[in-house]
Amino acid sequence: MLKRHEVEVLLKAGHSHAEVARLTGVGLRSVQRLAKEVPAVHVDDAAERKQRRIGRPNVVENFRN
Repeated sequence: MLKRHEVEVLLKAGHSHAEVARLTGVGLRSVQRLAKEVPAVHVDDAAERKQRRIGRPNVVENFRN
């Protein structure tokens, strides 16, 4: 999430896509994709993962009851 913010800040400062990719170590295609997306507002990784259901499902959760 912090790389995303770094890319957004550099793009907002007027750097080219290629230059942002070189400075951040992120691929050029990723920089182009991030330029089109809505800017990140918060950095709450745990809540974002839960909301978007990122990661492997918990196997034990079915047996808790």
